[in-house]
Order: sequence, then C-alpha cells, then structure tokens
Amino acid sequence: MALTVCVGAVVFGSGHINEKNLRTLMDEFTDIISEYADVIETKSVYGKLNGNGNGIQYFGAVLVPKDSIKDIEALIEKLDIQFELVGYCEQEGQEILSEYLEHKKIKYETIIDDNQKYISIYFFVSDYPYSNLFDIEGH
Repeated sequence: MALTVCVGAVVFGSGHINEKNLRTLMDEFTDIISEYADVIETKSVYGKLNGNGNGIQYFGAVLVPKDSIKDIEALIEKLDIQFELVGYCEQEGQEILSEYLEHKKIKYETIIDDNQKYISIYFFVSDYPYSNLFDIEGH
C-alpha cells in the first residue's frame, strides 16, 4: 500500500512541476513581446501536443494587434535565441491553429473579427530540461 501512495504522489506532483515550467516559459515569452507590442491575451498548454511516443511539450501563444507591433523580425530574432521554436501568423478566428497542436485545441477569448487585425506569436518547446516525465499528460 505504501508503494502505491508513493507512486501516486510522484505522478500527482509531476503535473504541478510542468504547470510551473509552462508559467515560467510564458512569463519570459510575454515579457519580451511586451517590449515590442501591446499584449491582448495569452494562451498556453503543455502535454503530448504532437507526434507519437511520450514526452512533455510546451506551447504558448500571445495575441497582439497587428498595428501595435513595432518590428516583428527583430522580435522573432530575439525570441529565437531563448526558445526552441518561435513563429507568428495572422490570427483568423479564436482557435489557435498550429501544426504543434495536433493533440490539443486552444482558443482565445478575445472576439476576432474583420474590423481588427491580430497576430499570434507562438513558441513550441519539446526538450525542456526541468520537465517531469512522470506526468500523465506526456503520454
């Protein structure tokens, strides 16, 4: 019985570690973006996001008004130094569509219509050294 409790505690606690990792990544990402544009909303998710096998992957997206972005190329260059993969796209609709979100779906709360143009700036991290692989979300 004690073994079951110990294993359960490890598995239960692992989600908190990965949630904290995601918050740390999102905070760093958002802080950099806010130097270049007005941040409207952020969304993020972790788990087995794409591909096969096991592992923890992290994805975060930041919604910014297209007309608030000062220099998108300089921003992406700066983000690219700190994150495994970064990119951006014009946001159409509330759902965040990405090849990196094969197994999960996320969407913005902000209403996106033809009157205002938005850009999603995103990161994808598949090899984070502090990930806890015991988390059930990675399988």
